[in-house]
Amino acid sequence: MANKKIFVITMPRSGSTYLYNTYVQYNSPEQYDVIHTNPWDHNKDAAARQQQMFNIYNSKRCVVVSHATDYQALTPPQTKFLFRDCATHFTLLFPRDLTQAVMSLIRARTVDLWHTIAGNQQTMPASSVATDEVIDDTFKTIATTLHFITYQYEMLHNANFDNIIFKEDLTYDPKIDWFNSGYCDIPLDKLHIRRAIFEKNPPVKDFLINYDSVYNQVSDYYRSYENKNIEIKDGIVKHLFGKT
Repeated sequence: MANKKIFVITMPRSGSTYLYNTYVQYNSPEQYDVIHTNPWDHNKDAAARQQQMFNIYNSKRCVVVSHATDYQALTPPQTKFLFRDCATHFTLLFPRDLTQAVMSLIRARTVDLWHTIAGNQQTMPASSVATDEVIDDTFKTIATTLHFITYQYEMLHNANFDNIIFKEDLTYDPKIDWFNSGYCDIPLDKLHIRRAIFEKNPPVKDFLINYDSVYNQVSDYYRSYENKNIEIKDGIVKHLFGKT
């Protein structure tokens, strides 16, 4: 595991930016200028995505963190190239508490707070239209993530996950979270301390005036869901690809 190219496939609002910075700091700090978080974001043009592929392929060590839905912007040959020719290790990052993940996304879209950085807290009501859109988008994202992993990732590209990490299990101590990743080759007491660039977000309730009514709507929608790869009960993921 001397040269690690780590792909982290994520759901939105799952701590992916924090984990990206944690992994990069320990695994490949030189990549900051050439390989970005969410390199397949739909807002990037085709040339920018192709350049990211070139940079990933030519790096000895790197971390690629992207939402599963962003891979839809890539062609099948591009996806095959990434998974068979570039990546060497795979992690799935997923929120265990889906209700809170959806509430976090509603907060982000309402007050434009995506990462915890010191500043004033803005409080305002979430609109019903935005709430409905987030609920619908998140449900589609869950389905897309499960489909992507099951069919494109496992079947088409014959790749296996090294681990599944739930957001709630992150400690937000980079040293500990890197050690727990399974990619760390150094004993915990020998690791250098790294600072967390992004911290755990504050409670959503502090930002939404109509928090209770929105929370009830979201929790009712995500009360239960089940197939062979996932089980949701009371908005909590009880198992995801066999992990509880």
